[in-house]
Amino acid sequence: MVIVVNKSKSIISLVKQPIFLFITLYFLFILSCFLNYIFPSFVFKIFIFIYLPVSAFTLFKTINKNNILQSSNEFSTSLLIIDDNLVKALNDNLVFLNPDLNIKQLARDIGTNEKYLSQLINKKYKTSYSNFINEFRVNYAKKLLLDVEYENYTLQTIGSMSGFKSKSSFNLTFKKISGFTPRDFKLRKGAV
Repeated sequence: MVIVVNKSKSIISLVKQPIFLFITLYFLFILSCFLNYIFPSFVFKIFIFIYLPVSAFTLFKTINKNNILQSSNEFSTSLLIIDDNLVKALNDNLVFLNPDLNIKQLARDIGTNEKYLSQLINKKYKTSYSNFINEFRVNYAKKLLLDVEYENYTLQTIGSMSGFKSKSSFNLTFKKISGFTPRDFKLRKGAV
């Protein structure tokens, strides 16, 4: 039993079948023989053998183009859903605080795969996965550095609380993203 979900997809799959092409060409051959018998004109033969195949080719390309656009829209919609899940995971669940977080784990957490998550981050946020996560970590560290509740914490502790594995990676990444070392940032903002 065949259930047709989308009529345009079933027509396209039919057109792509070799048997359909054979039957169509055979039909055109029989039609041309019959019409040649009735209209022996040269112009009519040109119409049959040039115009019909060209128009069929154009129709096929148009159907194919519409199919590609439809699948592109479906892909865009799925990227929006992935983006919503990503924003929730980062802002509500603070998954970036896990120092062992990798793209595979994050993709699994938000219900997608690594490829789609990477495409989303690259296209929408114009950065790599590691830079994207590190920006969240640095922004979180900035909040902690300026919060009086954490003024007695060491920079290494603030880095660990922000999801960095080591003091050196915290310092390097913080300076790369903010332009300041964590210590300079804390001093310039007057939190000390």
